[in-house]
Amino acid sequence: MSALLDRSPLSPIPDTPIGLPGQPWQPFHKSIMKICRHPYVKSMLATVPMGITAGILGGPVQVVFILNLAALIPLVGLVTIAIADLSLMTGRVLEELLKASVGNAIELAIGIVAMKRGHVHMAQSTLVGSMLCYTLLVPGSCFYLAGLSKEHLHFDHTLINIMSSLLMALKSHASIFHLAEASSECSLGRQKPNDHDGTEHQPTKIFAPQPAIVTLVAGMSCLIACVSFIVDSVNGFAQELGLSTAFLTLVLVPLVGNSTRYAAIVTVALKGHVESAVRANLNSTLRITLLVTPTLVILAWVSGLSMTLQLDTFEATMLFLAVVVMSHVIQDGKSNYFEGLMLIGTYIISVAAFYMRPGITK
Repeated sequence: MSALLDRSPLSPIPDTPIGLPGQPWQPFHKSIMKICRHPYVKSMLATVPMGITAGILGGPVQVVFILNLAALIPLVGLVTIAIADLSLMTGRVLEELLKASVGNAIELAIGIVAMKRGHVHMAQSTLVGSMLCYTLLVPGSCFYLAGLSKEHLHFDHTLINIMSSLLMALKSHASIFHLAEASSECSLGRQKPNDHDGTEHQPTKIFAPQPAIVTLVAGMSCLIACVSFIVDSVNGFAQELGLSTAFLTLVLVPLVGNSTRYAAIVTVALKGHVESAVRANLNSTLRITLLVTPTLVILAWVSGLSMTLQLDTFEATMLFLAVVVMSHVIQDGKSNYFEGLMLIGTYIISVAAFYMRPGITK
């Protein structure tokens, strides 16, 4: 049965390269674990109880917002590691279901909480902000940092073009996916990463199955609590700073909240797995576009709320331009540091545009 699922047209494409049989290759997993083990990230775990306590006691909005936003950094790391550890013992289908649901916990949690509070535009802004990061900032950082020492960075353009085309037309052909993925596996099997510790092909994990499940449930519970206090305090915090609420939920919350995942993807690119980093970016964007957004719309419809797929015109235009620029950069299967710098510059211009634009509060 598992073999049939892996060969089905709906079989998902993994975030990390598929290694040779018996040699699991998990650069993203190793990178996220290394980041979460950093002393600074470990120390930020203290912000989780502090932020929740400040929110329960009704502390100043600045304190509540900053503490709970900072708490998302280690929480997202723990949730991601728990999912990765569980995926080592499950099939690809269950792995992708976990990544597609709790893997996008911030976008899903903010969307649900914001809709319940009546802030429909806040939910939409967070989705757009995350997609802008995954289409501009993160791949731009990967290309720029990994390309400083190389003339060109190469990756499988067939598979990448198919995946990026889903963002434009949401239509492709399953048979092409299988041919492209097989070609990608062969090329990655011959690739020699820049990791000389001799453990790149060894499966690594932190949690056993039961502790991983407990960590996932506890991490998601704390994350939902922190997100609730962020949504409740963002309007007051925006007024204190003289900014629009839309700017904070579109730029600051996705950028800081998912910074652990962003850093892990960039680290993967720096180790020589550029194609893996590009595929992780596209996979994350596709999950938000094709799963999280429709799920929020369906939940809003069931709850009698007014959220639809019709985004604000300005935000939709900026998102469309971001997808076009990203698709143009990766369509030939190679990139360099200058194109990465161009993607980063496009993101900065987008942030400046949202900063100057009058905010929408609903």
